Amino acid sequence: MKTSLTALFLIISTQVFAQNIMSYAERDNYLEDVAKKLRRSMHIAGHDDVSSHITYPSKEDLDDYFSDDQYYESDLDRDEIKNIYKCFDAKRCRVYHIATSSSYWGGYGVEGTFVLLYIYNRAHSEMTHTIYSE
Repeated sequence: MKTSLTALFLIISTQVFAQNIMSYAERDNYLEDVAKKLRRSMHIAGHDDVSSHITYPSKEDLDDYFSDDQYYESDLDRDEIKNIYKCFDAKRCRVYHIATSSSYWGGYGVEGTFVLLYIYNRAHSEMTHTIYSE
């Protein structure tokens, strides 16, 4: 009896725990909402032809992105980069990158936003920098 109650408790607790994790579809929808918010804010600021692209970078992608031979108009600071890698290594967090491009006042620019998505509590943080601007 004691064994069956323990087994039942384990099954119920793991199912409840598993239900708290965001599904891939929920993550995609969540990220689309974040990208839409980024596009909307650029459009409100007067930018035209606003578009965005979402990626799920690998460890190699992150290493390349933050390598010393990359040049960006504005860089993320060391603590932000450290937090991105921390999230990448954590079980409860996923790193995504949203590149948002637009034209404005005859120029063109691209912003990069790293989204640290906490898949258990459905929260996120953002770190944005300018990749290119002319």
